[in-house]
Amino acid sequence: MIKYINRFAVVATAICLLSLMISAQQKTTYGKLSIKTAYGYLFISNSSEKSFTLEIRGKEIEVITEGNNRMFYVDEKLLNIVQADTKAFVSANEKLTEVQILEKHKVWESEFRSQAFKTKLVLKPEPVTVKDFKTMFWGYARPLANEEYDRDYLLTKVVGKEVLALNTSIYIGEKLSDYQKFLVDTLSTLKVSDEPFDVQKLTEEFRKESEKKTD
Repeated sequence: MIKYINRFAVVATAICLLSLMISAQQKTTYGKLSIKTAYGYLFISNSSEKSFTLEIRGKEIEVITEGNNRMFYVDEKLLNIVQADTKAFVSANEKLTEVQILEKHKVWESEFRSQAFKTKLVLKPEPVTVKDFKTMFWGYARPLANEEYDRDYLLTKVVGKEVLALNTSIYIGEKLSDYQKFLVDTLSTLKVSDEPFDVQKLTEEFRKESEKKTD
């Protein structure tokens, strides 16, 4: 059973329910959805600009929230997938590198969270390597820990015109390195495409794979 999740378990942008939109002309599914797989779930984000998939792997996985920002409970670890439009923190005339965009996102996101906690957070960036990706891993100790969590951390990467942020909250007494590995392993499965993924094709492939394993 999932442990009680405090409303500050993961402080993120407001969760909005998002319906999948079908383009009548292209027969393409746009939006965000999760497909059940043998290893867990495949998270798909299809857009007209950049699309991507992430593999959510684990022995016990539950989808906690649907919609624009997906939250999963993976082997007793929280995973919140958030996508932030860079227009929210990068000016139209700014020409920035990916690392500079991630730095701007860190400042913008931390200010939002500081307001939620009603105190300025002390950020703790940590070195991390994820394939050849340009990423940023940072977090903070909560000014006031609740009965379960005392830290929050994010692993971020630029994808098209958005920053993809994998968020997690850390249980009191547990090692940061375990959660860092969890986020790194998840981001390592990232596949980015200039074209939307064929949801129907992927669903059928996973269905056939599941049938083979049950034969």
